[in-house]
Amino acid sequence: MLIKSVEIETERSTYFRQIEEDAEKHAAAILEVKDAIGSFQSKDMAELVRFHQHVEQQLVSLTDETQVSFPWSSAISRASAKP
Repeated sequence: MLIKSVEIETERSTYFRQIEEDAEKHAAAILEVKDAIGSFQSKDMAELVRFHQHVEQQLVSLTDETQVSFPWSSAISRASAKP
């Protein structure tokens, strides 16, 4: 039982490290998508479909796109502040 718990924690740690690495590596794209989503306004369905495809293309390279905003936002901020 203890061995299984250690294995699970190790896997989770690797998983969360990968997410943090993704947040740092793709900070610019994540911030671009965030800004685009925040400012998107259209009543044109064709434009909405193109926008959706653009967002999906940006997210496809991430380990888990549902984790890009929290708690990794600090990693994104650090990476985007680098010269």
